[in-house]
Amino acid sequence: MLLTPGSGSATRVPTPPNPHQLLRTHRRRLHTAAPKPWPTHRLPRPPPAPVHGRTAHSSRDTLPSLQSAISALPTLGFLSSSPAHAKGQVSSHRSEQKRKKLQVHCPSVLSPGSPAKLYGCYAVIVVLTAAVIALTVTLSEKEKKERVSIKNICAVCPKEWIGFRSKCFYFSEDMRNWTFSQTFCMAQEAHLARFDSLDELDFLMRYKGDSAHWIGLHRESTQHPWRWTDNTEYNNLVPIRGEGEHAYLSDRGISNGREHMPRKWICSKPDRYLQYPEVS
Repeated sequence: MLLTPGSGSATRVPTPPNPHQLLRTHRRRLHTAAPKPWPTHRLPRPPPAPVHGRTAHSSRDTLPSLQSAISALPTLGFLSSSPAHAKGQVSSHRSEQKRKKLQVHCPSVLSPGSPAKLYGCYAVIVVLTAAVIALTVTLSEKEKKERVSIKNICAVCPKEWIGFRSKCFYFSEDMRNWTFSQTFCMAQEAHLARFDSLDELDFLMRYKGDSAHWIGLHRESTQHPWRWTDNTEYNNLVPIRGEGEHAYLSDRGISNGREHMPRKWICSKPDRYLQYPEVS
């Protein structure tokens, strides 16, 4: 504050500004109004060249800038301009799909980075397939051996005759006495039926039905043994009921009775058969 001479009061006179303060204020304003720096992630623009009073970009300067911009972009599949590269990408995608499908079937063996495990999975599949084929062949051969014997003998029987094992049997529909029945069988080159095993006897019993049928057993009296029509002695495989001299098959087994009683009869001829060749 300055005092003016000749006046009784003080008058405020402005103080001149400090040069250093003004300099600091001017620098602060310049720093505040300064433009922001160019972002580091953006590409720098090429400087324009004056052409007839205008600014235009030169093609020589623009091409390197575009190439650098493209190289700075992320690598995308659609930027590839090479057909071979695109075809390789498709093939790689298909291979990845096949690998994923295979992982579904072999999840515990296959891994994306282990070709050895992939080959191991293939080996397991091949071994299992071979085992199944070998088992199938073995079972088929066993079944074939069971169905076909070493020598398969099959009776060749005339019309209206029935084959069982190596014999042919004829079951009559008429009813005659024992002597007539034997005469009929001899006319057919056969004899009244003879059985040599329980299987043959069971077959005759099943097939004869409910009717009684004469068979080839006979004897002279109750004091003599039973014999077949070829005069061979009966081995008493099954006991014969009754007190007669001529045997027949009934529902109760083998019975006997008088020769003159009319009954149906059974003929058998064991001498004709067909022998197939041996099966190796």
